[in-house]
Amino acid sequence: MLLYRIANMFVDVPALKERVARRKWLDFILSMIGEKRTYLYLYTRTFLRSGNYFGLYVRLLALGGVILYFIPFLYGRFIVSLIFLYLIGYQLLTLWKHHRMKIWLDLYPVGGEEKKKDFLALLNAILIIGSVIFTVIFALATKDFMMTGILLIVSILFSIGFVYQYGAKRIERLN
Repeated sequence: MLLYRIANMFVDVPALKERVARRKWLDFILSMIGEKRTYLYLYTRTFLRSGNYFGLYVRLLALGGVILYFIPFLYGRFIVSLIFLYLIGYQLLTLWKHHRMKIWLDLYPVGGEEKKKDFLALLNAILIIGSVIFTVIFALATKDFMMTGILLIVSILFSIGFVYQYGAKRIERLN
């Protein structure tokens, strides 16, 4: 069980029970979305309240940030930020199947294409926030503003490409 808990710090382990906790300090995000975009609201709420997804995101951001800060090579920092964005995106793709066993969601008067669009929008926002965080850490570590700007552009483009190319195809296969 200890091995599962250690592994669960960085990847999804199905054998462990999921903990759900309300994080009041993040409720403003849900109020910005509103309930008009049903699946975006649902997936955002699931991401913020689930210990698995939100905790995984924070841990990968923290680990990536520490490694990014202490790597002595400029291009190594560049590569580390992209690798951790990939890891975050890949691990959060499982959020797509989180509600697959809940029959009540089939009653929503919203089509499958809307569900996919909202999920990809959330994943894109999560990765872009991660890109900005990694860029700030990169700027603090290097003080090279030209490379910081390049990293920001490249990491945002990587995030968009990952979500709408790889992520879209991957969730089609998960269906």
